Amino acid sequence: MDNKISIDAIRNVLDEHDKNEITVDWYGEELCIKRSLSAAEMMRFVSDAVDACYTSDGEYMPEARAFAERMLTFAYYTNFELPENTAERFAFVYSKIMSTTYDQLMCEIDEEQHDEMIYAISQKIRYRNDVKRQDLENRIMEAADAMNNIADLLSGLVNGVEPGDIQNLIAALGENGIDEEKIVSLIAKEKYGSVQSTEEE
Repeated sequence: MDNKISIDAIRNVLDEHDKNEITVDWYGEELCIKRSLSAAEMMRFVSDAVDACYTSDGEYMPEARAFAERMLTFAYYTNFELPENTAERFAFVYSKIMSTTYDQLMCEIDEEQHDEMIYAISQKIRYRNDVKRQDLENRIMEAADAMNNIADLLSGLVNGVEPGDIQNLIAALGENGIDEEKIVSLIAKEKYGSVQSTEEE
């Protein structure tokens, strides 16, 4: 076979194929595209996407996820300058031209790596929500235990207290919450007579 591809031509093809950054024409502008991200960039991409799905109060907003992933794909893989305003960013990334550009961009980047980051986002969101749910359950259990402790504390004293003495019990619930010592002291006073406060001792 006489018509052979030279080694220089092969090297040029390999160099071009292995190049991580490429430049394409975008409506007369030079659009730079990264084909893959570094490990540090991958971790920041995932972290930024997850953070974008929560309000400052920690409320989860699943509707923000698709927008965050698309916006961050433009931010991390291209040289597009994104608007600062969130509403303008939304209009920008979902415009007809940018939607077409996004589809073209996805054909150029390392799809497997991108899919791995999307999966990591799902896992991190699930973990954060599980931690938040467990924390809420723990606080509920702590509150229930506290109420049970109060009930156990009063169980030996409450017998014999007249209905009219409930007003004194209510008065023991001050603005700062339940004062266990005050409640016990009042009920004991009604049942057994004068009781010296521990504060006076």
